[in-house]
Amino acid sequence: MKPKTHANPPAHCDLCTADLDTEFVDCKTVHGPWANLCTKCFHSNGIGLGTGLGQHWVFSHIEFKQDGSVHQRVFTKKGG
Repeated sequence: MKPKTHANPPAHCDLCTADLDTEFVDCKTVHGPWANLCTKCFHSNGIGLGTGLGQHWVFSHIEFKQDGSVHQRVFTKKGG
């Protein structure tokens, strides 16, 4: 089975604005709405991982266009 990849990964944590270069969690927060969080903010503001809670995404690789420019950063689903 092909791993799930994130189509449009965020660049920054929605709470602390840290760069999300290596991993992030797309999750429901204790404040109510969903957010893309760094792992530090997830541990203090996230509800959990799993269906209806959140997904943990880890950087996999960069895809390039034919001219050598970056096409997209690819993150694969690790958990949740």
